Amino acid sequence: PREFTIAIAYTAVAPFMLIWIVIYFSIAYVVWKYQSLYVYFQRFETGWRYWPDIVNRIVTGMVLFQVTTFGCVFTSPRNN
Repeated sequence: PREFTIAIAYTAVAPFMLIWIVIYFSIAYVVWKYQSLYVYFQRFETGWRYWPDIVNRIVTGMVLFQVTTFGCVFTSPRNN
C-alpha cells in the first residue's frame, strides 16, 4: 500500500512513470497471488479487521495525489 500511495502521487509530476508503475504492480500482483495461493499458509483469519487501515491509506494517497496535482497546475507558468 505504501508503494501505491507514492506511485499515485508521483504520476502527477511525471506522467511517463505511469507505464512503469503499471508494469511493476502487474508483476507484483501475479507474484502476490501465486505466493498467497501456494506458498503461505495462514492459520488464522483477520475477519476484515485491517479494512479500515487499508481504506485510510487509499484515501491518504488520493488526497496526496490531489494536493500534488493542485500544486503542479497552479504553480506552473501560464502562457497568456
